Amino acid sequence: MVIFEPGAGCGGGLGCKGLVLEPLLEIKAAAVARGYGAAGGRGLPLRPGAWKLHRRAPLAVPGLITTTSRKLDREQQDEHILEVTVTDNGTPPKSTIARVIVKILDENDNKPQFLQKFYKIRLPERERPERERNAKREPIYRVIATDKDEGPNAEISYSIEDGNEHGRFFIEPKTGVVSSKKFSGAGEYDILSIKAVDNGRPQKSSTTRLHIEWISKPKPSVEPISFEEPFFSFTVVESDPAAHMIGVISAEPPGTPLWFDITGGNYNSHFDVDKGTGTIIVAKPLDAEQKSNYNLTVEATDGTTTILTQ
Repeated sequence: MVIFEPGAGCGGGLGCKGLVLEPLLEIKAAAVARGYGAAGGRGLPLRPGAWKLHRRAPLAVPGLITTTSRKLDREQQDEHILEVTVTDNGTPPKSTIARVIVKILDENDNKPQFLQKFYKIRLPERERPERERNAKREPIYRVIATDKDEGPNAEISYSIEDGNEHGRFFIEPKTGVVSSKKFSGAGEYDILSIKAVDNGRPQKSSTTRLHIEWISKPKPSVEPISFEEPFFSFTVVESDPAAHMIGVISAEPPGTPLWFDITGGNYNSHFDVDKGTGTIIVAKPLDAEQKSNYNLTVEATDGTTTILTQ
C-alpha cells in the first residue's frame, strides 16, 4: 500500500509524510472505517471527501490512497489516522485492518498578523542631553506579529518601512522592539510604518503603523510611586497563544500615569508588558521542556522616578 498527498516531494500541492506498507492482496472490498485526530483520540471524523481509496490503482499499485480535490489544512488538523479494511476472495472471506498515519506538511499559506491593526502610544517628552553623542538608544514600544504556519514559514522579521527619514528610530528584527535616540518635545508626533515578513517561500508580509505622541512630563506625584506587591507571581500554560494575558503589574498611587518595561529575565523575548497598563502577555510560543520558570524584572516610571519589581 502506498499513501501520498499531492505536494512538494509527492507530486505537487501540499506535501506529506506517509506510512508505506508492503503491497496487499487484490482488494475485493475496502473502506476507510474511521479517522483520528493528532492526539490519537476517537471522535474526530474524517472530512467527507478528503481521501480516496483506489481498489484497483493505476500502474498496478493496489490499495493506493490519494487526496481528492478538497484542500487539506494543516492549521486545522496536522495528522490524520485512517483505518482501511482489506478482504480477500477466499471462502469464507478473511479480512484485516491497516492503520495509516498521514502527516500534513506546512506550506506558507498564512501571512504574519499584527496583534493590532495600528498602535497608538503617548510617551513623556525626551530632553536633549548636554552631549548628544553620548545619548543612549532607549526602548519605546514593542510590536508583535504572529503566523499560523510553522517552522521557517512562521519565523518573522521586522523592519521600519516609512516614517524614519532621519534614521533616529531602530527596530530589533527578531523581537519587534522599537527604540530611539530621538529627542522630542511635547506636542510632537511620529508615525512609523512597520513591516513583518515571514521566512517562507514565497515570503508573505503585513504592515502596521505605530503612532507616537510626545507629551509633557507629568508633575511628580505627591506620594512616592510603589508597586502594590513586593513580588508578583503568575502561572501560564505552554499552549497559551500569543497575546494571552498572564497578569497585571499594579502600582500606587492610583491614577498616576506610569510607563512599564521588562528590563531583565525575558529569555528569548517570550513575554511583553503593555507600556501603559502593566499587563504581562505571552509574546512568543512557550516550551515548558525548554524552560519552565522565568524571573522577569519589570520597571515602572512616572517620567521622573523609576522603580523595579520581579
